[in-house]
Amino acid sequence: MLITRISQLFARKLAVASGYVEEEDFLRYGFELLIGYFIKVLVLLTIAVSLHITSQTIILVLAFVSLRIVSGGHHLSTYLSCMLFSLGLFILLAVVAANPPHILINHILIILHVAIILGMVSISRLPKEDNNNPIIKSKNGISYHVLTLWYFILLVGFFFEMEPSLILASLFRLMLQYTSLTPIGIKIIEKVNQLYIQYDF
Repeated sequence: MLITRISQLFARKLAVASGYVEEEDFLRYGFELLIGYFIKVLVLLTIAVSLHITSQTIILVLAFVSLRIVSGGHHLSTYLSCMLFSLGLFILLAVVAANPPHILINHILIILHVAIILGMVSISRLPKEDNNNPIIKSKNGISYHVLTLWYFILLVGFFFEMEPSLILASLFRLMLQYTSLTPIGIKIIEKVNQLYIQYDF
């Protein structure tokens, strides 16, 4: 893959220049992640701008990243499948948030509370035996704090007449992230992964 080749080139040059030749594989992996994320963000923003859903997409990304970095998550087996799935999901959620049904707008305060409460419950009921997941290690861990912070941000935003589509975009992505950590969410991701493998993505 081109990304791997470019990453290998950068890693080799950096390893030689820094004297950490034995860390070349580690550096290559780091460059792959950086380049991969850069491409995803660039493609995502390009699509978002063309569809006039830029603000919804940006807050979706912020909500996702803020919880993902502390909760971890599952990945599809290939870079292409991961990119296609995540981009499609981001755009779909942003489009729905930008053009929400009136019932969601009329009950947005209820949706806010339900979404955050479900998030707390979902986190508390994750399997206790998975010690690699930061969310599971402590019920009072940073993931709870992230959800609580988003709750207050969105609550204040609601009372200060924040654009409803932005509140919904945040909630959509937070809900999707913590749901993906549950057994049901994991099974869905595995099914999607198998589907991509079946079609050679």
